[in-house]
Parts: sequence; structure tokens; C-alpha cells
Amino acid sequence: IPLVSVETVLATGPLLGLIGGILTGVAATQRRWVLVILGIGHLAIVGLFAGLVNSFNWGPSYAEMPFLVMAFVWTAVAATGTTLSWRLERMFAANPFP
Repeated sequence: IPLVSVETVLATGPLLGLIGGILTGVAATQRRWVLVILGIGHLAIVGLFAGLVNSFNWGPSYAEMPFLVMAFVWTAVAATGTTLSWRLERMFAANPFP
């Protein structure tokens, strides 16, 4: 996310929302709850960005720094959640009933 310009959010926002929806649906059917939370987070960040732009009438020049900061934070959160999910899956695959 941090590598795109503010104007490209018009394309990347819906794409991120679509990925979040797919991730949530697939993870829920597999009962992988960390990934469900991660997918919901993707949907929430898209909603937050859209809500802030609409509520405060942000233009591209004003939205650039807040989007950059929020995108950086969300990327760190998503990477942590993905790593946690991967580690939990490996742990339970080795010993399903600890």
C-alpha cells in the first residue's frame, strides 16, 4: 500500500476490499480465525480510508500523509497477523491436540 500514490487508491481500495472479503469467506469456512480477523481488518481499513475522505472532504494533497501513516501501520499489523497465523498452523499441524 505505501508504494502507491493517493490517486491509485481508487483502484487499490476496492481491490484490497475484495481480497479482504475473499480471505474472510475462505478462512471462515476453514475455521482459521486469525485469518478471518485479518480479512475483516482489510475490509475495515478500506472503510476507514473511505470514511475519512468522505467525512473530512480530503483531497489528494491532504490525504497523502494520513494514508501513508495508516497504510504503514496496517501493513505492519497485517504482516504480524499473517506470521501469527502461519506459526499457529505449523504448531497445530505438528500437535493437533496439545
